[in-house]
Amino acid sequence: METAICSDRLSYRNIPSFNDNCFDIIRLLAAFIVMFSHSFKWFGFEKPIFMLFLTDGQVGVIIFYALSGYLTYASYDRIVKNKGNVWLFWYKRIVRIYPVYLLVSAFMVIIDAARGLNILTSTYIIRRFLNIMTFGLIYVPDGISNGVIWSLRVEVVFYVIVPLIYAILNNKRLVWWIVTVVALWQFNVWDTQFLGFLAKFPVINILSRIDNPAMFMYEFIIGSMFYCHREKLVGIFSRKGIVISLTILFTVWTFLYDKCGIVPKFGEMHNPVYGIVIPFITIGLGYAFGRFRLNFDISYGLFLVHMLVIYELLRFEKGGVMWLFASWIIIVALSFVLHYAFEKPVKAITSKMEKKLEKKINA
Repeated sequence: METAICSDRLSYRNIPSFNDNCFDIIRLLAAFIVMFSHSFKWFGFEKPIFMLFLTDGQVGVIIFYALSGYLTYASYDRIVKNKGNVWLFWYKRIVRIYPVYLLVSAFMVIIDAARGLNILTSTYIIRRFLNIMTFGLIYVPDGISNGVIWSLRVEVVFYVIVPLIYAILNNKRLVWWIVTVVALWQFNVWDTQFLGFLAKFPVINILSRIDNPAMFMYEFIIGSMFYCHREKLVGIFSRKGIVISLTILFTVWTFLYDKCGIVPKFGEMHNPVYGIVIPFITIGLGYAFGRFRLNFDISYGLFLVHMLVIYELLRFEKGGVMWLFASWIIIVALSFVLHYAFEKPVKAITSKMEKKLEKKINA
């Protein structure tokens, strides 16, 4: 009888253990994919054909969501098994995304001031505060925006519902996970109709935006499904022959879809085919080539700062190929500074606080 494991104990000898992955590399690749996508677009260059899906921002975002679904669900599972509670889980999620996000948001305020905006007016303060708290949902007139933070709003929605997903699906057979994925996938398949329906109701019209979280939840759920049923799913998709073949087929599909226009385009934000296939490739590749860890993690910082750098260079009319490459160098350099000067020290502090919190909960 098929069972879900949802633990680090594996019964199959050929299944890699939970930590034997190269997710650090894949996460960094996802950040670069998003950066390449935006930089080519905003600097006005046609995306090189030879880079294929490496210049498609939706690919990077889906990778992030799949990894988050897998690792976040695993984090909650460990907390539950160690008799922790949901507050400890949410604390870990908050300190994971908010410190760097708030620092980058402070940079946005400084940029606004440098542009000549009066940042001390009550209108600006309120709107910028709401802009930060809602991850860009509230617009700041004439203020700088960050074109990627909408994805963090989707991420936070997933954090909120993880305990509910766990309560409903944990230890359920794989078929129930598949049914859930297919059901949620419909929001992406029929996203044009879904958003059009919401737009008819003035009270909830704000939900008719193309970044409505409902359209992306299945991408997280696939990652969580891989964790709960990794004896079967990781066992299959971590085989090099299978995951490499799937990657090649996906590459051909993206060429026909994005470069040739042979396959019709559909999906308001994410291509529904991408949303299904990429998570399988992501988790599979993560385990196919064994454990590899980086001594640094600049992916989150790179993801958050790259649009600000691009916007500011363009504001000073710094265009051309030279500035395209210069933007990449500046973005990577800032990401390293952000990591070593802020992320690592903050992580050390929050880790100590986390241990104290765990002691109080277990006391």
